[in-house]
Amino acid sequence: MLFLYNNSEQNILKNTFNILLAISVIILQSCRFDKDKSDNERQKVKLSAPIIRLDSLLFASKNEAEVFKLLENNKIISESYFETPSQNFPELAKKLFEFIQNPTLGQFYNETINNTTGIKINYLQNAINQAFSNIKVTYPNFKAPKVYTFFTGFAGKDIQVTDSAIVIGLEYFAGKNAKYRPQVYDYQLKKYQKEYIVPSILNQLAIKKAKIDPLDKSLLADMLFYGKCYQFTKMMIPNVADSLIIGYSQKELDATEVSQEMVWAHMVDQKLLYETSPFKKAKYLEERPNTQEISPDCPGMIGRWLGWKIVKKYLENNSEQSLISLLQNPKAQDIFEKSKYKGKGDLN
Repeated sequence: MLFLYNNSEQNILKNTFNILLAISVIILQSCRFDKDKSDNERQKVKLSAPIIRLDSLLFASKNEAEVFKLLENNKIISESYFETPSQNFPELAKKLFEFIQNPTLGQFYNETINNTTGIKINYLQNAINQAFSNIKVTYPNFKAPKVYTFFTGFAGKDIQVTDSAIVIGLEYFAGKNAKYRPQVYDYQLKKYQKEYIVPSILNQLAIKKAKIDPLDKSLLADMLFYGKCYQFTKMMIPNVADSLIIGYSQKELDATEVSQEMVWAHMVDQKLLYETSPFKKAKYLEERPNTQEISPDCPGMIGRWLGWKIVKKYLENNSEQSLISLLQNPKAQDIFEKSKYKGKGDLN
């Protein structure tokens, strides 16, 4: 059916159209302005978490008494990082003082914190501040935990993260050319470099934010849990390479991307997504030199990597969902179904 209008009606319609067009332009400009304003607000969020250099304080100690005082003044670290109750502080102070008296280990410490060849503390400080600032934008109520550095010759942990404190064992991240390396398997050594420090911290912070369904014991649920943690980390430090977040070498990551369809086919053919056996799940989730069940060339933790791919696809296909809503969704099956993931590469 044709709709015919006289000249008067056409003028009214034309004027109405122009008014609506003008309103639309205003709305679009307003939206763009709000977005720009939001971006500006993001840039204004600057969160500072000064690194407390317990390593420097330790090596500056002149006797056991000063080391003991250091432990007493930092009980939150002494009791959790060293897992030492207060009554055993004197013995711990004695061991630590003996440690810093060793000239060989003293040289190792100086090489580790060398601003040219070792861990650049200022760079580490800036990276942590930027990451925490990004978390603050997403979670306005976020309170940055205190950040400490220590150096104990592998007597402590590599990284310990709690709600109130983060401790970084600098010696673990001295790099592949360091005089001493952590006593771990060769395939684990690649992540013990300074570039992995901040991604490792954020991965652990993400664990506290990614909700799970305690009744869902499936491999899929575990895969997506890790995937959500990696995605949180990526969005907080977007300029950091994916390889540093998941702990693969770039070569491993590239090869796995190419073999994505084969990996997915194995998971489907073997009916592994809803596997609940801890032993079988570990083969696809835990750190291993490879996932030989798929291929000798397939890296370990392939289930975690695949979970990350599904999470990325979920956010891509559900643009209305935010990072927070993703992390708060404990239903693995819901995320998987809405992701529409089919084992295809990013270009498919």
